[in-house]
Amino acid sequence: MNKKNKRNNIINFLSKIESLVLDAILRFLKFTSGRNTRLCVAAITAFITLILTIICDRIPHSFGNEDLTMKKLQLASMLTGGKTKPIPSDILPVNISFDRQLTPVNDEYGIPCGVIDVADRRKLLDFLSRIKDADYAAIAIDIFFDSSMPAEGDTALFKCINGMKRLTVPVHSDGTISPLIDKKLHSNGDYAVNLISNNFSKYNFAGGDGIPSMAQTLFNNSHNVKNYKPGIFDNTTMILPLPVSLENSYTEEGDKVWYNLGTDILDVSTDEELRNLVKGKRIIIGDYCMNDIHDSYVGYISGPAIVINALTALEEGKTKINLWSMLLTFIVYFIIAYFIIMNLTLWKVIGWNPRPIMNFILSFIGVGAILFLLQLAHFVIFTEFHDTLLATTFLSLYSIYCQKLNEHYAL
Repeated sequence: MNKKNKRNNIINFLSKIESLVLDAILRFLKFTSGRNTRLCVAAITAFITLILTIICDRIPHSFGNEDLTMKKLQLASMLTGGKTKPIPSDILPVNISFDRQLTPVNDEYGIPCGVIDVADRRKLLDFLSRIKDADYAAIAIDIFFDSSMPAEGDTALFKCINGMKRLTVPVHSDGTISPLIDKKLHSNGDYAVNLISNNFSKYNFAGGDGIPSMAQTLFNNSHNVKNYKPGIFDNTTMILPLPVSLENSYTEEGDKVWYNLGTDILDVSTDEELRNLVKGKRIIIGDYCMNDIHDSYVGYISGPAIVINALTALEEGKTKINLWSMLLTFIVYFIIAYFIIMNLTLWKVIGWNPRPIMNFILSFIGVGAILFLLQLAHFVIFTEFHDTLLATTFLSLYSIYCQKLNEHYAL
């Protein structure tokens, strides 16, 4: 009997809660039923949706929804005359893909299991020693010097690296860098990949654990920025535009895209020629064509090429929030929110009365098509992409609320 009474008390309590919630919802629906109030709700909804878009942009992880969209936008941009950009003239790409040496490697139990090829330490040391006193702008060595795979020549190379000015080397979350390299030279070398497939998606300029990204560190070193801290209007994470292509070692005109460390630099350059080559340049050393390759929305791209595109984005101010872009986004969100809450459709506005099946189809694709056109406008006009996952989720919930509102208080 006591159990039955307890069960009834719980049911009564839940019924009261349900009744209070429903009453609150109905009162809110009534409060927002007026035409002017609906206008205010649409504006507030647009503002919240804009904030959610900015938040989603800044989330350092990717949920995988943007990869296919970015491929479509890239194709649309190419069809509308979009072109790739040349490598900035102040960047010197140095390729170490063909300059390798063998080093012993152990398995997870520390038992020797063979050898693996790594970047040639002797050639790197030769190159850095010859430009140590040159007037270069900055250096990024996009090579991970894993402490678990020491190589012959590491000690001399790392001593030279520690004595260089405006130089940075990457650290990665899935490995430990050699303790012989000065921590002051560290920068974050991780890239965000989406959760569905292992594709490069977002670039985190702020890095992690208080260590800025390699591109941000390279930018700071070349512009003498001290004590870097991202501002409120800085996009610390973004889906990176990839306009600078480094697919081949030569352009169509026959100009060098990157320089092979051994055959193009060390074997043919005098010390004076080498100093002139690096003068005023930001030197990015890495594997441009063999091992450090990532899948992306433009196809396969090397790790150093990602750094170059991230650095280009910094130089062009793409990491700053564009107020014109945000204004365009807010206006489109407001129009969507206004049409939904006023129970309007484009065909109603123009006086067209489609058949029920066509009305269903148009309602289904309407918001998605508008958001895709918005993303296309952003991509073509501002060369940027906004992740609308949270925005579309919020607008879906908002549309349910508007549906209930129009059922109870139709205009």
